[in-house]
Amino acid sequence: MFNQVLLIGRLTRNPEIRISGAGNKVANFSIAVDRIKKDEVDFFRITAFGKTAELVEKYLTKGKKVFIQGVLRQNDYTDKNGNKHYKTDIIANRIIFLEKKSQQNNFNTPEFEDIEPIEEDDLPSFEEPMPDFFPLDDEMR
Repeated sequence: MFNQVLLIGRLTRNPEIRISGAGNKVANFSIAVDRIKKDEVDFFRITAFGKTAELVEKYLTKGKKVFIQGVLRQNDYTDKNGNKHYKTDIIANRIIFLEKKSQQNNFNTPEFEDIEPIEEDDLPSFEEPMPDFFPLDDEMR
């Protein structure tokens, strides 16, 4: 079984930040992703936790271009009328800022001075064959 999502898109609104019951930051935002046909767009809800949420809060705003690596998470709930609803979100494990420093006015902080943006050509392609083995992070075990 394998659950991984890779997306490139732009934030459709500023992130919403909240504090979880355990005191950790949670960032919620959505991105717009172009389909193959340039006049069609999909919108995805993204959730980030902990340090990733802190970086989202500090550096991302509406319109910023990002690469998201994460997993799909499906939740369901029953409304007051007894109807069951399903919601699918993407839980971000990794977020990469894709715009150049000159395009990112708020990236003039010391921790980002030496970071070069990743070009879209350097990201994994779906045309390349997927490896047969993916090592698991400690978090995934």
